[in-house]
Amino acid sequence: MPILKNIERVFNYQANTVTAPPFPINLPAGGTVSLATLAIPVRHAAYLVRAVINWGATFTPLASQTPLTAPGFAQVQFQIVRDGTPIELVTQTAGQTGFGIGLAFTTATSTYEIAAMQILGTGSLCSCVGNPISTFELRATNIILQAPLNITGTVSTAIGTPAAAVGLVSLTIEEIEPCRAEPDKA
Repeated sequence: MPILKNIERVFNYQANTVTAPPFPINLPAGGTVSLATLAIPVRHAAYLVRAVINWGATFTPLASQTPLTAPGFAQVQFQIVRDGTPIELVTQTAGQTGFGIGLAFTTATSTYEIAAMQILGTGSLCSCVGNPISTFELRATNIILQAPLNITGTVSTAIGTPAAAVGLVSLTIEEIEPCRAEPDKA
């Protein structure tokens, strides 16, 4: 059985150097957005894959002074995909904050989150057959944007608009050198 040793090589992708809002990559409801991609040579090694995503949601009121009865939220699933197959995922929700139920929703609010992911992929520990390049992608998918609501009886009325966006993103892949276990010499 192979044993993992030292980190042999590091591949890094960092994009969207805007670290303060407004963030530049919009996340559309129901959509999928590619955030980072790295194509690396496949070797007899394992890969430690790490990703960090700074993202946020903004809730903007409509012109009316209608009371808020259900706050809005944004929910996003972030995935690390290797050669088209998801290998790690995390789902996060950014809820609307700063307004009490029953109060008029009159000022835009934003909520900020950081999604962190890490996985040790050992799929390359077996012999390399086929494509000598493996593509890792970091993406946002299954995006849900729920507007702030006023619910009266059975009638729900949107009293604001939700939006979600991504800022600073990093995707780091560390190639880890394997070594074969020596058989016991007894």
